[in-house]
Amino acid sequence: MSPNEDCHCPRTKHMHGTRNNYLTHACRCTPCTNDATQKRDRARRLQAYGRPYPHKVDAKPARNHTKKLIKNGMTISAIARAAGLSHPAIARLIGTGKQQPSKQILNTTADQILTIGPTTPHTPGHVSALGTIRRIQALTAIGYPLQTQGRLARINPDKPRHILEQQQTDAETAQAITKLFTRIQLTPAPPSRQATQARNTARRNGWLPPLCWDEDKMDDATHTGYPTELAA
Repeated sequence: MSPNEDCHCPRTKHMHGTRNNYLTHACRCTPCTNDATQKRDRARRLQAYGRPYPHKVDAKPARNHTKKLIKNGMTISAIARAAGLSHPAIARLIGTGKQQPSKQILNTTADQILTIGPTTPHTPGHVSALGTIRRIQALTAIGYPLQTQGRLARINPDKPRHILEQQQTDAETAQAITKLFTRIQLTPAPPSRQATQARNTARRNGWLPPLCWDEDKMDDATHTGYPTELAA
């Protein structure tokens, strides 16, 4: 698919070949028209055969079920993963901050949420902070200040500092730090005063750099890393 040069959406340049481009941006190119036609025809066939097709339903049953799951220990992200939906979709459903909860949602979305039971596999609310602490310390050793790590991981910039003092952390934060570690462990921070300070902090505290760890054993308390000479 190619970009729609007539698209003036402030968030993203939409692509040709989609029903959304046909309806929202009035694009009548062949790919957009074909996609819109195919989806319209599919909806008509499903309706003719008496099979479910996307339509709006009352969001209250799904919202109540979601709140019950949260009360039982599931996070919004865990519910989203179990339902095959996005985090914002669940957040909109229950309403967060100043955002009002959704009044209606697609029937398919409701079905996906209502099928989640208390035994549905999901990420536990909290996990041991050991591996997360080791990853934070290792990234500090190659020049990434704690607040920089928080920003790069797209979490609260102060969280890495707090985690160093904790025995447990929430699973979402642990996952965010793990993804960050995997992405930048072989890329030392560019030279700067803050990078030098981070390396000095790690050196004073004896924190091991990434190459002194077996990545798949960083959450294992019996694994204590290797001599720093291996990271040279």
